[in-house]
Formats: sequence, C-alpha cells, structure tokens
Amino acid sequence: MRDFNKQSGSVLLEALIAFLLFSMGVVGLIGLQTAAFTDSAQSKYRMDAGFLTNQVISSMWVDGVDKVPDYAVAGGVGGVKTEAWLAQVYNLLPGSVDNPPSIAVVDDSNATGKRYAVTVTIMWMPPKDTVAHRYVGSAYINRNN
Repeated sequence: MRDFNKQSGSVLLEALIAFLLFSMGVVGLIGLQTAAFTDSAQSKYRMDAGFLTNQVISSMWVDGVDKVPDYAVAGGVGGVKTEAWLAQVYNLLPGSVDNPPSIAVVDDSNATGKRYAVTVTIMWMPPKDTVAHRYVGSAYINRNN
C-alpha cells in the first residue's frame, strides 16, 4: 500500500506558484502599457509644439519681413498677430499657461537687406511631471535689397 499523505497538497502548491507567475506577468504587461501610453503622450506634446512653432514661423514668412516685429511674445503676452496662436498653444499643451511661450524677434539686418532672427520657445508640463518640457525653434526671415 502506498502512503499518499506525504504527497498531499503538492498540486495546490504548484497551482499557487503558477498563479503567482501568471500574476507577475500580468503586472509586467500593465507596466509596459502604462509606459507606452506615457511615451505616446510625450511624443504627441513634442509633435504639437513643433507644429505650433512651424505654424507661427510660416505666418511670419507669409506676412512679410516688415510685419515680423508684430509677432513678438514675452511672458505669454503678444499682439493681435499672435492671439489665436497663443490660444492654440494653451489649448493643446498642458501646463503651458503656467509656462507661457515666447517669441523673440531680433533685428539682424545687414548690408544685403532686412533680416530678423526669430526664436520661438514653447514650454509645457504634463500631469504628474515635475519639470517643464521645452521646444525651441528658430529661423531667419529676410528680404534682400
């Protein structure tokens, strides 16, 4: 006759260990999904900042070199030319109200013609982040004599 008392409970122990391993795998997958979602959101914010920077620089090119100084923004305060653009920045990028964008316009004219050096700085701070992210774009807008 066999003694089954020495083996009792081994199936239950194996099932608990299998459940533990399965649970660790599920928790790992949830962590990967969370990281992927966070990276995706960060990528979207960077893409939006790049789009907004290109949008305002393109508007300057279309308006012409004489109207470039009208696009200057300091401390989140700009003129009529930048009102709609500032509203887009504040709507698309979280934390941008507390970290206002700026557009620096520097007259860099020389003997060959009128020229402005433009630097657009956009900052945002996603939820749960402690440091603001920054996107800086620059361009020269000129007219040759």
